[in-house]
Amino acid sequence: MQINTGQLIQQLINEVMTQIMQAEHLLSLSDSLLNKKPDEHSWSIAQVAEHLNTYSTYYLPRISMALASASKTTVTDFKPGWLGNYFVGMMQPDNGIIKKKYKAAARHRPGVQLNSHEVLTTYITHQKQLITLLEQARSYDINKLHIPISIAPFIKLKLGDVFRFIVAHQQRHTLQMHNILATVNS
Repeated sequence: MQINTGQLIQQLINEVMTQIMQAEHLLSLSDSLLNKKPDEHSWSIAQVAEHLNTYSTYYLPRISMALASASKTTVTDFKPGWLGNYFVGMMQPDNGIIKKKYKAAARHRPGVQLNSHEVLTTYITHQKQLITLLEQARSYDINKLHIPISIAPFIKLKLGDVFRFIVAHQQRHTLQMHNILATVNS
């Protein structure tokens, strides 16, 4: 299956813009509400956002370096890799439902008590940086650039698959934040 690169990038940008708007809404909530956990085994909204920040802190600099060191070229189609499809499929919510829970790798586990507004502001900043990188990627072959994955750096995915994974992972956790808010705010 091939995907038009321009359409893929625009679709990802649109989704990230939606995630930014949702995070901006969360900024209007109190710190205590953003740090409230639905139960002792679950994360708060702030912890979910911090979890996403750990991914951005890992991926965004690596994507930026890959783009900076690559030659510009125009490729009209992106062909997802089988491993990229697998990771995206693991993360992608299915019709607004999180299919399966996964335990976060140690490096991606958030702290217990966080400055929620600082965490969300950082998250929004990361999303704006992601949009900038997606825009830049229009001028590169996202089939040929590869990025090591955070949980196993010896495994590298195509840049297009990394973008798809990041956005699917964020969709999953944006839905989780929405579900947490519905629970703790009732």
